[in-house]
Amino acid sequence: MGRSAGYIAAHSTMASGDVDLCLVPEVPLELEGEKGCLPHLWRRVKNQGYAVVVVAEGAGEEVLGTSAETDASGNKKLPKIGDFMKEQIEEYFKKQGEVATVKYIDPSYTVRSVAANAADSLYCMQLGQNAVHGAMAGFTGFSVGLCNNRMVVCTAASSSCCCSSEIESVPYTRGNMYLVTHIISLCFTVFTHS
Repeated sequence: MGRSAGYIAAHSTMASGDVDLCLVPEVPLELEGEKGCLPHLWRRVKNQGYAVVVVAEGAGEEVLGTSAETDASGNKKLPKIGDFMKEQIEEYFKKQGEVATVKYIDPSYTVRSVAANAADSLYCMQLGQNAVHGAMAGFTGFSVGLCNNRMVVCTAASSSCCCSSEIESVPYTRGNMYLVTHIISLCFTVFTHS
């Protein structure tokens, strides 16, 4: 996730199921032509009466160019892809003899600052409490996570932690927390020892 990655846009698109076009920085923007996004949107609107577009911050730099300007934090200013796409969509529909009513919503920091729901709050509380318990028990070089619906401590000695159902673990002194001692089948790395 970052300013040049479409992680939030792509995952929001997949989770929604209502998005017709998602533009991310990792894929070059093609406006016109057989694979262009404007003809695609025009077809979608013709078929279903509307289209939903998600545009990631940083998308379209190959069309709009990169800026030499920086913001107050020293980060390169990204092109205003949302405003650009709104104008392009309206112009394309006008060329087709249609009128497009484009509603542009710039969520900006709203996406990054949505209040946590109850499940998020509980999970973060459990992570924090169990990290403190691990530290108070004298562990160092460890990470805490959820594995097979159990809170686990992944130690540097185990070098990685996974979410396989084939984890050998020993009960830890606090509640339902387990110390991962041996991993039989690794399915993805949560913590790696460097």
